Amino acid sequence: MRVVLDTNVLLRAAMKESSTPARLVRSVARHATLLRSDATRDELLGVGTPENISIVVPPFVHFLGTLLIQAERVSITHAISVCRDPKDNKFLELALCGRVDLLITGDRDLLELGESFGFRIVTPQTFLMAWHPSGNNVPGS
Repeated sequence: MRVVLDTNVLLRAAMKESSTPARLVRSVARHATLLRSDATRDELLGVGTPENISIVVPPFVHFLGTLLIQAERVSITHAISVCRDPKDNKFLELALCGRVDLLITGDRDLLELGESFGFRIVTPQTFLMAWHPSGNNVPGS
């Protein structure tokens, strides 16, 4: 399973190690291929600084850094300009160019797009409930 995680999911995971986003990130690390582009990496590194996050779980931030390094880098070959918030287009571009199965986000602007691109856009909660209720296994992995 090929997955894109929105920055908001990764940041929420870094703030609380026992949160749904944190469980999701650990599950994706074990059972899926996480994709990243230069733009999504730069956004995470830019907003994920200690000055911008009031509560950070240091061991989990280290885990996220390792995950980011291990993520499959995708070159963006097609520009997209369909999202209400132009800053969200980078996730759609990554998902399309990376031929993902899922884009996981908490962003309503992305969630409202549904399945119009050939992949599903879901919340962390939806992913954990629909694909593997226990959070421990992903069908087809």
